[in-house]
Amino acid sequence: MPQRAAAKPTLSGFTDTSSASTTQALISKSKSAGQHMTGLNNPHNWCYANSLIQSLRLSPGFGGELANKDWDKLYVLPRKSDEKSDHPRLMARIIANLFYWMAEGSFPVMKAQTLMDYSLSLCNANSVQQFGSARQQDASEFMTWLMDALHQETNTKRDKEGQEKYDSPDMRNNKSLIQGASEWWNKYSVANQSIIDRYWRGVQAQVVTCTKCNNKTLSWTPVDTIMLHIDSPKLQTLEQCLSLNSNEEVLDGYQCDNCHSNSRAMKAVYYPRLPELLCISLSRFSVAEGKVSRNITWNLNKLNMEPYTADHRIPTDRTEHPAPQYEYECYAVIIHAGRDISSGHYFTYARDLTLADSSMWYKLNDSQISKVGRQPEIFGNSNDTPYLAFFRRKQSGSSGGKL
Repeated sequence: MPQRAAAKPTLSGFTDTSSASTTQALISKSKSAGQHMTGLNNPHNWCYANSLIQSLRLSPGFGGELANKDWDKLYVLPRKSDEKSDHPRLMARIIANLFYWMAEGSFPVMKAQTLMDYSLSLCNANSVQQFGSARQQDASEFMTWLMDALHQETNTKRDKEGQEKYDSPDMRNNKSLIQGASEWWNKYSVANQSIIDRYWRGVQAQVVTCTKCNNKTLSWTPVDTIMLHIDSPKLQTLEQCLSLNSNEEVLDGYQCDNCHSNSRAMKAVYYPRLPELLCISLSRFSVAEGKVSRNITWNLNKLNMEPYTADHRIPTDRTEHPAPQYEYECYAVIIHAGRDISSGHYFTYARDLTLADSSMWYKLNDSQISKVGRQPEIFGNSNDTPYLAFFRRKQSGSSGGKL
């Protein structure tokens, strides 16, 4: 992978430009390239990584910060108490360099060799799944792994780890889930403030209600991806999948901490804090059933997430706590092509929401890039099925219309 021009070497083996004006000039050149898209070579079974790289690079804000090296200034990494030198942040540097050259537009096709080699070295060192090898891997699992690495390398409060307290907020006095999530996030943020927290991380609330005493037990979890099961043959839209995910589930033999009875309870999942960038994964792979090829559709320009943010039976004081914007627009979809879980191919449909005309979609299939128009045929193919969908919180005047 080429290195940046007019640069000086650093201890990490990567480069930083020595002139701010040179950097800005290159950034301006990149932006003026318009609708240029860079393909990615696939020498082995790297389609899972190529499709994700394309989606992440075109993620508004996130991709731009990394491509423009803003992450290095915005996310200054402190040393932990037992560290004598700065963290090299190799993963973030590698991705930033790759994004930069893909956005710069000098090469029609590139190869993510450095990223894949480094990924494989980390996997070998930690005896985990072999990302970067010649074997096919899962795009969703690679995203989870990559997000964790980027969080670790951009967490400006990493020196505070161990000081945060994740005890559940006091939910008495009809406090809403949205208010509770805000309080929990403030506690989480004591030791967590990364580029992943900034763009991708939301809060999942699990509510378990005892049917005997009506006591509610809440648990809070940071999430980067909303995982949706699509097993039911009745499911046809993404909204139906989200509704099913939030429906109450019966728990038999529940031990209630309040009334101490062994009874039935109802469990429900909500997302009271939504991130700027939203990733939704459709669980299409099952060891027992193979690939679930059910056709799930959605409006590419408008997804309303408000029904899935909170239990609306719990009052919300909208006057003191204004509701956030809940409408999202889709900018990338990773497709899995194939009939089973043991083989297949990944590619991406994507558009650039940072452009004045953001309605043009592209098919990014490894090294092959093609325009597919303003109404891409993403849905309806029994073999080529959406697997990961990427959304941005809608902006005023964006492609889906004003809020």
